[in-house]
Amino acid sequence: MIDKFKILCRVKKLREDSLFRALQLKRRELKKAVLAVEKLTIDVQNSDETLPARINDVYNTIMLQVVDVDDIDETKTKVINLQEDHQRIVDRLERAIQIKIRLEKEMEEASTTYHVAQRNREKFDRIRTDLESEAAIAFEQKEESEIEELFTKGQLMPS
Repeated sequence: MIDKFKILCRVKKLREDSLFRALQLKRRELKKAVLAVEKLTIDVQNSDETLPARINDVYNTIMLQVVDVDDIDETKTKVINLQEDHQRIVDRLERAIQIKIRLEKEMEEASTTYHVAQRNREKFDRIRTDLESEAAIAFEQKEESEIEELFTKGQLMPS
């Protein structure tokens, strides 16, 4: 029975180790996501600050000049592209925030699962230790009774 508990404890330890590695992986993924959110936040702030100036630069190329309709359409397209580029950065930030939130939840779940497995392994380790202690005590008592029996038999037999 003790051997079965040893195997069970080894299995529980391997499961705990596996869950710990999964937790570490989630922590690394979350750290990357946090860094991505921070970088994209800075990018969005920079884009917000420079967007009006970039749009003005595009318009300044045709201001106070005689231009044809194609130039106006081209300028309008450039401005729209600038605004779309800015929106893509904002969208990437929002996606990164959603990924970060998802990874935070997954890490919390992985942490909870790991701690449950850890407590479970500790419980089985305690049971195994108790069984080993009981077996050692029973073995010791058996040896003592055998030795006592040998000595009491030896005293009854005349020499």
